[in-house]
Amino acid sequence: MGPTRLSTESLEALLFAVGVFGAIYNPPGAPWGTIQKFKPRVGAKERMRMAVEMIAAVQAGGDFPAWRFNNPLPAFTTEFRDCLAVADLYENWAASLNERQLYTLLWQIGEYGIRVSFGEIEQEPYLLPVLEIAPSRRDLMWKALCVLVALERGHAMNVCEARKQVLGESV
Repeated sequence: MGPTRLSTESLEALLFAVGVFGAIYNPPGAPWGTIQKFKPRVGAKERMRMAVEMIAAVQAGGDFPAWRFNNPLPAFTTEFRDCLAVADLYENWAASLNERQLYTLLWQIGEYGIRVSFGEIEQEPYLLPVLEIAPSRRDLMWKALCVLVALERGHAMNVCEARKQVLGESV
């Protein structure tokens, strides 16, 4: 996912979609090291599974070593961080992201997105975790992944459009 393709509006939509996915995937209040693991489905690609686990881990606050960012700085401008901080729980998680976490997140969204064909993801919740959650919540996770794939493919979207696609809300 190249930074030249991701506008500020699309970045906010991406952070919202990751927030929805992670809020359902991660147990409330659990530290990132204790997040649930996907149980691979038959035929699921391992790198896709690992990518969605890493996306959930970053959303839960995980920080990972990355060769490009030895001393990570805040990922966003003060103004953008302030905007995220006052947003709802699907966006405010991202206010404290550092460069290393953002780099990891974008990389893993790319890992997942380039391995999914729209036919697979639109026909069924492809490579979703087999977790003990209600089907309606699993459906929200799938819709959030669809938004991430669309953004990774370069589709322009703002947070209002992402909210409508994932939650069915009109803002």
